Amino acid sequence: MRLIITSDRHQFVLNKVRKKNGEEVLDAIGYYASIKGLADGIATACLRSKVRKWTPEQFLGALESFKAETVKLENRCTPSS
Repeated sequence: MRLIITSDRHQFVLNKVRKKNGEEVLDAIGYYASIKGLADGIATACLRSKVRKWTPEQFLGALESFKAETVKLENRCTPSS
């Protein structure tokens, strides 16, 4: 699954890329007002796309990894005082 993030002045949009008549088309998966919400949406989309292929231990490990990456992303996007 390939994901693309677009945005406007008010929100981030998480899109899934698919092919239609040989061209790439974006299908909106979710709309998010914050970076944290966007990161959670990415994690959810990725985990749902692979959950049937993973053991419970692998799933929990991936979830913890996504949580850690979310914190890193928030720290990068938050202005320092």
